[in-house]
Amino acid sequence: MISRRHLVAMAPAMALPARLGAAPPDDPGDRLTTIIRMRGSTDDRLCAGWLEAERSTVIDGEIVPFCRILAATVSRFRKAGAGYEATTLEVAYYLDPASGEVLDTHRFPGAAAAVRVPPYRAGPAKVRYAVEIDEWEENIPTAVGAASTDFAPRSSVHLQRNIGVPTSSDGSVYLRTNEYGRVYPDRAAPPTIFYREWMIWRAAASDLASSAASIPADFMYSALSSWRPWMKMGAIKGHTAENGRGAKVASPAAFPARLQDLIRARDSDMMQNPAGVLG
Repeated sequence: MISRRHLVAMAPAMALPARLGAAPPDDPGDRLTTIIRMRGSTDDRLCAGWLEAERSTVIDGEIVPFCRILAATVSRFRKAGAGYEATTLEVAYYLDPASGEVLDTHRFPGAAAAVRVPPYRAGPAKVRYAVEIDEWEENIPTAVGAASTDFAPRSSVHLQRNIGVPTSSDGSVYLRTNEYGRVYPDRAAPPTIFYREWMIWRAAASDLASSAASIPADFMYSALSSWRPWMKMGAIKGHTAENGRGAKVASPAAFPARLQDLIRARDSDMMQNPAGVLG
């Protein structure tokens, strides 16, 4: 039975279709199309996205700043059956929170020595989008476009994704997406790595009411992640936590200036030929 409080909380979302002329918010096709228009495009055009976040370590409730993250993606979405499939390339840079310079080494709390901070580049890779996803995929670090063993070993990954019900406020529409992945080097044994992500996407209701395949959108981001292999944290129990913001843009030329500088210095092909990096 649905409580009165739950109905009140849902009221903005239930009223949304009447104002936008869209399908009911619990219609899976409508929610999926909405997030693809926010995150990319329904017409196969190239889209890009950027993220700025802060990352901290969490050990026995002690929270210590680790780095500032600047990350970028280029992607292209295509309809695939009842869902969509995106071809995506992602890069990320870990910066000293004080100086803003790229971290080459870092000593984590409780660790005996500093470790090398590896570069992160993953893709081009295929990513499936649907309102609800609960599936297994194989992580093979030696595969073309895969992240290295610094970030995850060869393993089976149990992946869960979902898209929430849209809500509206002050002319904006908000849509939550969730992702949860657990890494099993051996499916018969307990998992060794987890990743949990929350994103809240925002777009103007007037843009969503249009017929545009791609609309301006930004997002808020939070995530939790267990230690990655490159961190060499051994038996120290803990994880990292991060939060930030970002936006979908038409091309890497619209990224923040500092991010553009980093890409030109370290992943120049993303700036020079963003369509080409997707293959």
